[in-house]
Amino acid sequence: SSLMVLSVVSLATSIASGMRGACFLVCMSRMNVRIRQLAYRSLLSQEIAFFDETKTGELTSRLSSDTQKMSESISLNLNVFFRSLVQAIGVLSLMAVLQWRLTLVTFMSVPLIVVASKVYGEYYKKLTTQVQDAQAASNSTADETIGSMRTVRSFANEEAECAAYDRKLNRMLAVN
Repeated sequence: SSLMVLSVVSLATSIASGMRGACFLVCMSRMNVRIRQLAYRSLLSQEIAFFDETKTGELTSRLSSDTQKMSESISLNLNVFFRSLVQAIGVLSLMAVLQWRLTLVTFMSVPLIVVASKVYGEYYKKLTTQVQDAQAASNSTADETIGSMRTVRSFANEEAECAAYDRKLNRMLAVN
């Protein structure tokens, strides 16, 4: 009897988890398209001087990989948040029913956890921005080199360009 209940609960959990994952995958794809559309519209509305100052490779990198990372991050965070919320409500309900005093002691640690999460979140946000900037710089270098390959070859400058690209990738690795 207990084994049967455990099997049914496990099956229901697996189905619900799969459905949650599928929903978030669809949402992430739709969000990615929407973010790219908005970024592209915003990009096309910039002044001409902006395009003179900003390299094409950096812009295309931001438009493709950065928007993908952003939508994946948002989707993953929402997925984890909702899963954790449901689990927390279930665990807290069970704790309150079984031992309400222990539940109160548990709530006393919440402010410390919130502060630690806030500090880590700010650090992670800054780090993510630095990684995106470094990736855009390496993509820009590659785009410039590939776009002017005739000039690079005419000066036999392939090794110098490889070294410049390697420096940008190593900077991204160091930040990451």
